Amino acid sequence: IYVAVDELWPGGEDLVARRLAACSPGDDELGRLIHSFPEHAMLIDLETCGLAGAPLFLIGTLRTIGGRLTVELLLARDYSEEGAVLTTLWQQMSDETVLATYNGKSFDWPMIADRTARHLLFVGGRPPTPLHVDLLHHARRRWKQTLPNCKLQTLETQICGRRRSGDLPGAEIPAAYERYVRTGRTTEIDAILMHNAIDLITLLDVAVRLA
Repeated sequence: IYVAVDELWPGGEDLVARRLAACSPGDDELGRLIHSFPEHAMLIDLETCGLAGAPLFLIGTLRTIGGRLTVELLLARDYSEEGAVLTTLWQQMSDETVLATYNGKSFDWPMIADRTARHLLFVGGRPPTPLHVDLLHHARRRWKQTLPNCKLQTLETQICGRRRSGDLPGAEIPAAYERYVRTGRTTEIDAILMHNAIDLITLLDVAVRLA
């Protein structure tokens, strides 16, 4: 599933370009992330069936596709498609990719590595080794003294100035996916896809503000 950033965040792509043009990024990992835009940057957010050890069923990415910033949602329509979702993700990465996540060094990337190993995707080979920038740590350094917490949705409201309506809470997502697999009803899965896509838009906004 592909959605242009401008469809989710009207004017967002132009705003990002203008903000980046005004940046003077350094040589730290945040600076390297900014230097990687637009060709080599990839923002990632997962939706899973639970904590460590549980399957993942959705990998959302935000990257440049066809010259446009685009959200791509890789959805496993049932549990058997997890391996295909992971394979597709790895095909989009290279050693030149610079990843950005939010709390990804503690959760998203270990989850991807664990599920990749379970599906034996790189037996006898080596996966790409992209630079990984976890924006949670940068956000804490910037805003921990002024915000009640540094959760992504707190930054969305307090820093980015946006509020969601009708959002499916993250704690309800595993059960909602289980119902989708069991019944085939798409109402809740549509809400999950939107939740993930907006998380990626917020991640992009936060990355540029940090820069």
